[in-house]
Amino acid sequence: MSEFVTPWQTLRELITAGNGVEATKFIDTLSPSETARAISRLTEAEQVRILSLLNPEDAAEVIEDIPETQAANLVEDMPADQAAAIMGELTSDHVVDVLGEMGADASQAILAKMDRQEAAEARKLLEYAPDCAGGLMISEFLAYKLDNTIQDVLDDLQANRKKYLDYHVQYFYVIDRDKKLAGVLRVHDLLFPDRQTPLERIMLSSPLSVSDKASLKMLQDFFEEHHLFGV
Repeated sequence: MSEFVTPWQTLRELITAGNGVEATKFIDTLSPSETARAISRLTEAEQVRILSLLNPEDAAEVIEDIPETQAANLVEDMPADQAAAIMGELTSDHVVDVLGEMGADASQAILAKMDRQEAAEARKLLEYAPDCAGGLMISEFLAYKLDNTIQDVLDDLQANRKKYLDYHVQYFYVIDRDKKLAGVLRVHDLLFPDRQTPLERIMLSSPLSVSDKASLKMLQDFFEEHHLFGV
């Protein structure tokens, strides 16, 4: 009877062999909780090494599976340019959560190596207190113009499907000529009308909104007032 090999033992063997391709394939077979547990059983040097073996996109997926403090410690120990490449693959809220756990010098070094627009966005989000709406929000969203049609939206989604994959879209936002919020669309709203229907005709107008400075208590009161829990 063969001896059971744990996931972290398998990872350790792949790290020793320097086999990033097989490491990626193996991690893909694990659930997020299994990945987090396997990574936690490695030494800190092995943890940094496994991230170095993976491409930035796959390393980012690992970062999302482990606790933020642990992720920050690992990324902080990596070369800034390599860490920046991984940060660039995370959603904005994950970037801010991980950078927020680091020392100022380390986070600034990574931000300096990131894409200029992504770094500026991260710096802006880092200015928010973690317990307000701005500190909880993500900056990735999809917005379309009032006169765009359903077909325009579908064409954009198809053309950018890889980019939008991690956006976890539940709503689309409709903006006016001044780029101000005019309405909201649910994914469901795109399914049945004629594809040449302008978004203005099917959007939910006068959408509810809160200030980016709203506290957690204000958010809770807002959701209770409008019966939005579970939406």
